Amino acid sequence: MAPIRFLALALTVLAVTSCGGDGPVKPAGPAWEEPQLSTLLKAFRQRLHGKTGVLALSLQESSAMLRVRDPRAEGGVSVYYFNGPGDQVGDPSPGFLEDGESLAESPFSLDQVALHRIPGLVRMAKEKMSFEGAKIHRVRVERGPPPARELQIEIIVNGKSNSGRFLADGQGNVLKVEIL
Repeated sequence: MAPIRFLALALTVLAVTSCGGDGPVKPAGPAWEEPQLSTLLKAFRQRLHGKTGVLALSLQESSAMLRVRDPRAEGGVSVYYFNGPGDQVGDPSPGFLEDGESLAESPFSLDQVALHRIPGLVRMAKEKMSFEGAKIHRVRVERGPPPARELQIEIIVNGKSNSGRFLADGQGNVLKVEIL
């Protein structure tokens, strides 16, 4: 009986010490806040090995998705997921083009977008949309609708009885705030 208790204690100590002594690893925060935003962007860039051709970047509370042009994929589009806190990007999944997108005109480079402004834009969206139960649902970076197809940063806020849309251009300049 004593060897089983010793083994259980040893495994518990090993589990705690392998996590830095503080117990299980906890997420660093929402994907749109630092340091998680920088961590996931670095992971995506390393995984893609400098390839360009981003179609969309979508940030959720605890994950992110990058849809990219991929000539080797069926349909020409792949999707990569970042699921913290492991700081890893998984293997690509088959993707698709959304309405109005084209592989010739829609792709962009992450360097074309002021991604460092996202945390401040999220704070601003929270201030502008302080309705009951307001919570950031998603931050999305993509080209806007035709004909202009300009890069945009969209923040979706959901609440108990309202929802809202906060829109900025690719450089982080606020374009519109809509409460629906």
